[in-house]
Amino acid sequence: MFCNIFSGLFFKKKAILAENSCRDEEKSISLQQIIYRMKKIFIISLTLAMAFAPISMRAETERDGIEMSLSGISLSINGGNVHIVGANGEVLEVFNLTGAKVATHRIDSNEKTFALNLPKGCYLIKVGKIVRKISLQ
Repeated sequence: MFCNIFSGLFFKKKAILAENSCRDEEKSISLQQIIYRMKKIFIISLTLAMAFAPISMRAETERDGIEMSLSGISLSINGGNVHIVGANGEVLEVFNLTGAKVATHRIDSNEKTFALNLPKGCYLIKVGKIVRKISLQ
């Protein structure tokens, strides 16, 4: 009889230890999941921050111009004017940051200047396959 009571207590204690061990594993798994999710959120936010980092062409005065040359097409912004060289036959499209197209111009010569006549703000300019973000002030 003594052995039955002792063995019963022994197995009960072993069951309690096993249950506590499972709880500790559950806690460590949930902590690992939290760390994994935090890393994932950090990587996603870092990627988005780098993707939408301001790459702007801004003209402070009328004489200042910023020129970008890619694949033979040269864009320069001077105040509210866009000067394009080497894009004959392409289309200049201007989008606001919500994605709405606010202006379209056909480039019919090798060198062309367009007055944007847009309010102050940030815009996306697309000429052929080249897209640039600009800030009008």
